[in-house]
Amino acid sequence: MMQTVELPNGMRVRALNRIDPIVLYHEIFATRTYEKHGISLADGDCVFDVGANIGLYAIALARNVRGLRLFLFEPIPEIFAALEQNATDHLDGADVRLLNVGLGRCAGSARFEYDRNLSIVASAHTRETQRAARRNVRFSTWASACVRDLERVGEIHPHVAALLLAALATPVWRLAAVGMLGAIGLALALRSAISRQRVEGRLCTLSDAIRTHAIEAIALVKIDVEGAELDVVLGIEDADWPKIRQFVVEVHDIYGRVDRLRAMFERHGYRTVVDQEDWSLHPLLGIYTLYAVRAPEHVRGNHTNSGREVSNGG
Repeated sequence: MMQTVELPNGMRVRALNRIDPIVLYHEIFATRTYEKHGISLADGDCVFDVGANIGLYAIALARNVRGLRLFLFEPIPEIFAALEQNATDHLDGADVRLLNVGLGRCAGSARFEYDRNLSIVASAHTRETQRAARRNVRFSTWASACVRDLERVGEIHPHVAALLLAALATPVWRLAAVGMLGAIGLALALRSAISRQRVEGRLCTLSDAIRTHAIEAIALVKIDVEGAELDVVLGIEDADWPKIRQFVVEVHDIYGRVDRLRAMFERHGYRTVVDQEDWSLHPLLGIYTLYAVRAPEHVRGNHTNSGREVSNGG
């Protein structure tokens, strides 16, 4: 069952839980993750949002840039239903296509795991993303990072966060704080194990989507797919690279994936920057954000269409 969540700016969105839109709001509206390191959009541009979740990024774009042509990819049906509702509520009249399909290195299907209490980490590569996390890190370090991030999005009062962080940093109080937070973490892990679901989702390649929708130029491809980012990029055929001007990619650094993707983008003529968001957990989880921008003269011109389409195909 979906619920309505009011965001800090007063906007109300539909989501599977309360925490997902709050986290996404922080990334998209508060820290403007997708607007850094030279990323820019102009009126009428085409944008691919791969891993659109509930559609908050598209809503933010439509509020700030006119006439965008938006393609939103979300393969998990329950999350896609929330995306559809938010598109109806906030993107009515926009040129947006909602695609209940994921992107990969080849067409086919994948099994996705997700916990409806935290759908933003839904993934077809759960074990791979776990390999990116730092080993031999004390539980108190993980606990401190969680407390800071929950305070950052307003889920823990600053005074309570300060007390917990002080306890975790003080040897005499650390054991009690770790015990309390460990019990909470165990309860949440058990809840996640009980509510975790597995669903089959269809996949196509990014180049498949370009052909299907007769796209001549893409201003930005945003990729947030929890471990499948390399597969999405490998699904771009050589002939289609010149059509894409910019990428913003969340990368789980599995077996040197950040360097591999960076080299791949630079080989295709992009200037790249690797950064991290302000989440305290990201350094522990091995999560980075890669920005890739091509010179405008090397990218084909953009063309726009009108109309709104909802599709279950690729």
